[in-house]
Formats: sequence, structure tokens, C-alpha cells
Amino acid sequence: MATKNNMKNKPKTKKDDSAVVYNVLIALLLLCAGILVLRSIHNYYITIEGMARLDPLRPYVLIAGILLCGGCTALYFLWKKPVSKFVMPWLIFIFAMVAVTAASMMMDYVYAFTMLYFIWAAILVQYIIYQLYRWEFFLFSLPTLAAGYLFYEFRNGFGLSTRSVLLLIVTGIILLAVAYLAYNASRNKGQLVVGKKRMRLFSRHYNPFLHYLVTALWFVCIVAALLLGDLFSFYCMFAAIAVEFIAAVYYTFQLN
Repeated sequence: MATKNNMKNKPKTKKDDSAVVYNVLIALLLLCAGILVLRSIHNYYITIEGMARLDPLRPYVLIAGILLCGGCTALYFLWKKPVSKFVMPWLIFIFAMVAVTAASMMMDYVYAFTMLYFIWAAILVQYIIYQLYRWEFFLFSLPTLAAGYLFYEFRNGFGLSTRSVLLLIVTGIILLAVAYLAYNASRNKGQLVVGKKRMRLFSRHYNPFLHYLVTALWFVCIVAALLLGDLFSFYCMFAAIAVEFIAAVYYTFQLN
């Protein structure tokens, strides 16, 4: 079974604890604010006036988001002040989502917003999970969230739309990546080893069973959903919610 959170491998200082609290609070505020902003844009965009005004702006918003994201990334590496290391990642994320929102609206119009809600919430929820639980729950939750949204898209039947195919590819990559990380770390006493570089992900006694289990579970369910259709996908969507909730309880107990 999974070992206790690898944060216990080294003592945490008050400064570390304060940083986690600040980061989690900022993520929660951004989560709520982002959903409200997306909802406001959605409600305005579905009107005739809103579509007429926003449609011409989409390419310019996309370009602005990409340029601002690139500028903040450059400042993050070039500006060595602590404030840059704290503020710039948040700005990179926000401007990247601005670009993603504009690009999604250009491709799918109002139909893009369900995916945008999910992307915004999933990234911030995963960030909060990483801050509080570190890598074990993060790598368990990542494929579960991806598979859950894929089942949500498939609940009305699988269509070979660009979005469905991209979601299927991205989810497959996530499943393979998590399985590989679990295998790599289990062979190297909890460390990810790539060439000569090593990164501590888990404790020295890390057991990859749960990560193998979750990736195999969603792989089988995705194949079954493609074969059995929308009703099975509907049930799998709720199964993903249940698995995520059970994992949250389990890893919370592991912190004690």
C-alpha cells in the first residue's frame, strides 16, 4: 500500500507551513474568482449582443494572453527577486488560461465553457492537493480527474470530434506517465531518475500498488466505455467521483 506522505521525510519549518497556507488560500480565491469570471463571460457570450462584441476580440485576446504569458515566464527566470518567484507563476497561469479561453471560444464557441470550467478547477484543485499532500495523492488524483472528465464528455455518446479525440489522447498520456513515474520511483527507492538527475517524489519505502491500480482501472474503464457506450460512461463518471473522495479520505489519514 501507499506509504505515508513524503513530507514526513524532513522537518518542515514555520516558513514552509506559512507558504503552504498562503498558496492554498490564493488557489482557493482564484478558483472561486475564475469560475465567476468564466460564468459571467459565458452568460454574456450566449446573447446576440455578447457574441457580436466578443467574436472580433477573440484573436486579439489570444495573442495578448500568449505574449503576457511569455513575458511573465521570462521575468520569472531573469528577475531573481523573491517576489518574482512568488507572483510570476500565478500570472503565468492566469495569462495562459486567458489564451486557452480565447482559443477555445474560437474553436467551440459557447460549447467550450464546460471544458474551461473543468480545466480551471482541475488545475487549481491539483495544485492544492500537491501543496497539502505532495506527490502520492497528486499522482493518484491526476488520472482520476482526467478520466472523470472524459467520461463526462462521453456520457452522451462518443463522437469523433476534435475535442473528444484530444481529451482521449491527453488522458492516455496521463495514464502512461503516472504508471511510468510509479515504476521509475519504485525501482529507485522513491526517487525519479532521469539520466543523471534524481528527484525525490516519495519515501524510500514507496509501494506503487495504488498508482498501478488507478491507472489500470481507468484504462479498462475507458476501453469499456468506448465499446459499451454512453450509459457505461455515465456510471464511470460517478465512479471517478467516488474514487477521488475515497482517496481524499485515505490520504488525509496518511497525514496523521
